[in-house]
Amino acid sequence: MADDNSLLNWHRISARTRRELREAFEDMCREVEPGARARQSFHWRVRMARTRRLQLRDAYRFWHIRPGHPGGAWADTGHELDPPEDHTPTLLTRRTSDDAEEYRGACLACTWEGEERTGRTADRAAVEDAHDHAFPGWRTLLPLLGPARQDNTRAWALARALYPPHWLDAGAPQLVRRATPSPRYDPPSTREPRYRLHMPPPARTRTPVPEPPALF
Repeated sequence: MADDNSLLNWHRISARTRRELREAFEDMCREVEPGARARQSFHWRVRMARTRRLQLRDAYRFWHIRPGHPGGAWADTGHELDPPEDHTPTLLTRRTSDDAEEYRGACLACTWEGEERTGRTADRAAVEDAHDHAFPGWRTLLPLLGPARQDNTRAWALARALYPPHWLDAGAPQLVRRATPSPRYDPPSTREPRYRLHMPPPARTRTPVPEPPALF
């Protein structure tokens, strides 16, 4: 592997060589197979093939699973070598040429990928896209008061009664009522084993007060 100085002295490379390197990089981008697992594998190939000082600049321009989210680096829920049997939502991200962040929902069990999103709430919208794919109709679920996990007996029994069959085991989200949803969802963890998705509280309706009957 070349040393840092030879790789970082970009200004010493001829214009033709720079153009060829950019074209080769673009070809690499086009060769990446779709799907969260394939993109994550390619991301790590790029990271391990470059020096430490170039890793963040190059590898993070490829779509990859956002750290902490299912299937990604440092995921609290662990890693699986084989794809899950059920559709499993996760979050892809990449850094653009102007250092902005792009997001899209993805699935660990298949090659589905959502639309590319940018902006303040792009992270949240992409996670919701992934749940639209994995759990169609999740927006109609009723909110739960506690974490839906087996050691929380009351919440688990309630979720079992409210959720469609097999959804809990497949990682269906837990809905939380919030008047002002946060712009970003926390990934699942050992404490919260599923995404907690925010839904606005129901609109308040005022019951009209009847007019008192006339006395005369």
